[in-house]
Parts: sequence; structure tokens; C-alpha cells
Amino acid sequence: KEIGNIARRKLSQGMKGALIRIREDVGGYVLYVDDILYLSSDFVTKPGPQLHVYLTTGVDPRDVPFPEETSIDLGPVQTVFGAQQYDVPHQDKPELYRTFVLWEKKLGRLYGFAQLSK
Repeated sequence: KEIGNIARRKLSQGMKGALIRIREDVGGYVLYVDDILYLSSDFVTKPGPQLHVYLTTGVDPRDVPFPEETSIDLGPVQTVFGAQQYDVPHQDKPELYRTFVLWEKKLGRLYGFAQLSK
């Protein structure tokens, strides 16, 4: 609950987007601000053996072999539902990282993504 409250206070400062389902059921919202990526309290996804969270400069991860060279692996999904946050290594131009991706590493499968904007 506390992570969700922090994210709501920062909404106007960062880039945000809604998750788009590709191969698995996903839902919720993403906020990227101040080197932190937040997933909303209504975030939900199906579990996977190695489901990871990524940020990338690519617009649509379906258009390129993923993960591509600009992708930043933020680590495994902490939980398949609910608010969570991930530290993002500092970027000189964070606005270039405009796509959040849920990628299953072991299966090589795109679960879903969100295009982030102000």
C-alpha cells in the first residue's frame, strides 16, 4: 500500500503507461520517475519460471529480437500481483527508456509491455 501511495504522489512527474497483453494475461500500470520503476497496486500477471522486468528504448518489443542491446534487466518480478518497485540504474536521458517489458527469460516469451509517456 505504501509503494502505491508514493507512486500516486509522483504521477505527474514521471512517464507512465498501461500494460498491454501479448501472450499472457497482464494488467496494471507502470510509472518511471527518479530512477525508480513502480508497478501499480492492480498489477497482475501469470507466473513464469524466470519472468523479468525490463526497460528499453525500443518502442515495441515485438519489432526486434528481444532483449536488445538497450534493454535494462531490472530483475525478476517480485510478485505476480500488487504494487512493487524496482531501482533503475541512473540514465543521462531517462526519457529515452520509453518501454516497460515483461519478458520470460527461460521460455523466451513476451508476456506484455507498456509504452511510457509524460
